[in-house]
Amino acid sequence: MKKSKPTNKNKPIVIIVTFIVVALAFLLYYPTEHIQAPSETVSTKTFNSETLNVSLQIPNKSSIEELGATIDFKFDNKNSTINLVRSGNEFNDFGEYLQHMDENNQVKVIEEKRLSINGYQVARRIIKVSENENLLSYEIAAGNAIFSLSTSSPSLYSDLDQIAQSFRYTGN
Repeated sequence: MKKSKPTNKNKPIVIIVTFIVVALAFLLYYPTEHIQAPSETVSTKTFNSETLNVSLQIPNKSSIEELGATIDFKFDNKNSTINLVRSGNEFNDFGEYLQHMDENNQVKVIEEKRLSINGYQVARRIIKVSENENLLSYEIAAGNAIFSLSTSSPSLYSDLDQIAQSFRYTGN
């Protein structure tokens, strides 16, 4: 009796089935990072500043105090504020600007993430202000200026994150 040689006809099918099984196992069991949705839906209003040339979505629960190149968003229920300040930028590189400002102001940055929000270069930073106080700050490069959105109130961090995500520069 003559032994038959194994054929390679089934080889592509075995490879495809193996690939599908491995891919399914990977998708089902590989841990992924989940972004948590906000626990509450915050109703917002559009705030436009002709002085600073910015547009932001701010919580309805906030009031606005505009003083030149500074805007305070006040929250009565939390007795805290989020500040927006515009300053000039003579640097061509955003990183150089941040380093220069940190050195001049003796800033201790605890955490920094570089982001892009609506096409703008952004640094989301947590800065040590004192032994018991940190500041959450978004430094946003737009036009020939740097806009700093910040708060030292942890209860306003999620509001600040939301406001920063809506930032739009309306100048030329």
